Amino acid sequence: MRICYCIDSLSVLGGLQSVTVAKANALAAIPGNEVYILVGDTSVSNGATYSVVPAVKVIDLGTNIYGSNVRNLVGSLFNQLNVFRRLRRAYLRVFSEIRPDIVISTGSAEKFILPSVAGQAKCIREIHFAKHYRKLYARTFHEKIVAFIGEKLDYVFSIKRYDKVLSLTNEDYEENWKRWDKMEVMPNPYPLKERSVSTSRSKTIISTGRLDPIKNFPLLIKAFASIASAFPDWTLEIYGVGSKKEQLLELINVLGMTDRVFLKGYTSDVMSVLEKAAFFAFSSNCEGFPMSIIEAMGCGLPVVSTQCPCGPKDIITPGKDGFLVPVDDEKALAEKMSLLMADDELRCRMGAAARERAADFSIDKIIARQMDLFHRLTGKGE
Repeated sequence: MRICYCIDSLSVLGGLQSVTVAKANALAAIPGNEVYILVGDTSVSNGATYSVVPAVKVIDLGTNIYGSNVRNLVGSLFNQLNVFRRLRRAYLRVFSEIRPDIVISTGSAEKFILPSVAGQAKCIREIHFAKHYRKLYARTFHEKIVAFIGEKLDYVFSIKRYDKVLSLTNEDYEENWKRWDKMEVMPNPYPLKERSVSTSRSKTIISTGRLDPIKNFPLLIKAFASIASAFPDWTLEIYGVGSKKEQLLELINVLGMTDRVFLKGYTSDVMSVLEKAAFFAFSSNCEGFPMSIIEAMGCGLPVVSTQCPCGPKDIITPGKDGFLVPVDDEKALAEKMSLLMADDELRCRMGAAARERAADFSIDKIIARQMDLFHRLTGKGE
């Protein structure tokens, strides 16, 4: 079976990129599969690298989709139309050569045009964010207008042309997609490996993610600072890069936490970091399916997370393998962190349960479900 993943970039840091590569690699290991990743732009990079196996063919479409930074509404709309034209020509050219059976949109720039260029292939759309993520991300009037237009174009017109649409969580499905017969729930997979597991007995709290407003790291930093005096041996380490680094550093300085809270930047080996942690903290306002939580649980870490839409609620069983707190609730986050910081045995017990929970999202289980879906859509036997 010939399977094509379509994505904006493989040279920027992100959970979308890492999970797409993981799925492509696993699918390529199945006899009879030919797997491709079609990349819209290779001109922008923040140093991220992904281990694509040789069996997966990566094709650079050369469409330079990040090539313009137009800020006004009319200019950005015209720029988007030009991107669509370039992508359309590129996809038509590549699909005529590959003749894929399955074409998968990762929900990037290609999502509006794939069904019209995929020919006889079955088209699948992956939803990697909560349904109304555009509205949640929008801050300025211009961004809100673009979000409104984008949501209407996507959910009123574009998405209906796909043969199947995949939601990452039951939460998103139940709240936003339950009445739509083309929707199916398909979590992202976790490549669970036999490796050392955290003993949860260190004094380091770990968090990972982009240093962007939606991740709400100020909430986590302030929650930690509010209880730091009661736990003088503990530190908080945040791994990631992003636009809010300087503001976060200023906040850390104002709170007097420069020797307790550290922005560690990008790491290419997050698992080694997690293995040495006591537990994982997550303060996001909005997600699709936070793989960082699964990665932490896979390393035997309990997780304290906001119950943001969507994902944490689908993953964490409160009191068993982690805790859920309301979004933007500093006091509740600090209280649950305190519980774990004060009790070694609780961390160890919840960490063991977290490791077991992560296995439910193993890549073998999820890829088997994906192959079943591909067979159902194409009518081709196993």
